[in-house]
Order: sequence, then C-alpha cells, then structure tokens
Amino acid sequence: MLQDFPADFRYLLGLQEMVPVGMADAFAQITGRPALVNLHTAPGRGNAQGALYN
Repeated sequence: MLQDFPADFRYLLGLQEMVPVGMADAFAQITGRPALVNLHTAPGRGNAQGALYN
C-alpha cells in the first residue's frame, strides 16, 4: 500500500480510532499542513467521528 508514496511521506500507526484522529488534528493545526487518517469501515468511522466532534 505504501510502496509508491513519496520518500518524505510518514505513516504512523495508532491503536483505536480516537488517538490517530487526535494526532492528525494536532499535526494539521500545528503545521498548517493537511493530514490523512486511514480508518476501518463503519466501526472505525463511527469512533473517529466522535473524536472529530470532540
């Protein structure tokens, strides 16, 4: 999956959905650069939406 990404791309693994969403949110706010969170289907999106709401 990550084979063709640019050399400066960083993939960080986080457990549960709320932690990676918080990490991506903090990164985006501090650096002003976009962040991407890769989630599992429905359960992952549901948990991540709670983090976004908070």
